[in-house]
Amino acid sequence: MNLFPLRQSPLDTKPRKPVTMYRMEPEDCYTIGEISKKFHLDDSTVYAHIRKYSIPTRQIGNYVYAHKASIDKLYKDIKLVHVSATIETMGDAYRKLGELLGMEEEAETLATYCDETYAMVKDVAEHVEKANLLYITGDAGLNVIAQGSYHAEIIDLLSNNLAVVDSPSSKGTGNEVDMEQLMLWNPDVILFAPDSVYASVGDDPLWQSLTAIQNGSYYEAPMGPYNWMGFPPSVQRYLGMLWMAKLLYPDAADYDLQAEVTEYFDLFYHCALTGEQYEALMANSIGKQ
Repeated sequence: MNLFPLRQSPLDTKPRKPVTMYRMEPEDCYTIGEISKKFHLDDSTVYAHIRKYSIPTRQIGNYVYAHKASIDKLYKDIKLVHVSATIETMGDAYRKLGELLGMEEEAETLATYCDETYAMVKDVAEHVEKANLLYITGDAGLNVIAQGSYHAEIIDLLSNNLAVVDSPSSKGTGNEVDMEQLMLWNPDVILFAPDSVYASVGDDPLWQSLTAIQNGSYYEAPMGPYNWMGFPPSVQRYLGMLWMAKLLYPDAADYDLQAEVTEYFDLFYHCALTGEQYEALMANSIGKQ
């Protein structure tokens, strides 16, 4: 009986690819935040590239480190351009993108729309007495978008944003506060983020202590396909500007909001918005009926 048969074929003697060894001390690595800052990428993009290209990493405490030389090699041939875009400079951002992509004509159409829309809404803001207002987020309704934060651009433009805090948060969720602080601010108008507490505050005795709730001057920001008020803070904020100006100052904002929204969807989404779709978008955004 042959319990251990001999190998009939020779061993594979081909030279194997040597294993690459990496020095992974902190001084030989970048943190994810350092990569994001150096190459103007968001953290999720960096992680995606690390996974895709098998960049070595290690974790020390709360920090993830990636091999510096591998990251530099990955990004050395990539031309990175950081285009900043506020609600005032969005038109210039589109022009720069058009130049980079060789799509100047298409970009100019969008840029002109942004410039003209911003000028129109800014003119409304400059000729009205601004409403005392809060923009509230969070599933408990206890976060606010603070005055001076990046996410508050259109809120600050079109209202007297009462949410003044020591350190405005750069996050889309805003600054956490408590009900007592909301009562101290006591706004005349409240805008609620989608998926916040808009649907329940009207029947809540605690919220009823606020002037805006008592008077029915509270609204839910439109959502579709993203939050119109800028979370994320994209060009869709122009829809938020148009809606907010018309909501707060209907006489000064003497334009047809449905026509403006329809034009936006046509230009940016190549979508022919129907009347039914428009009504669905605005369902909770003109107050309790």
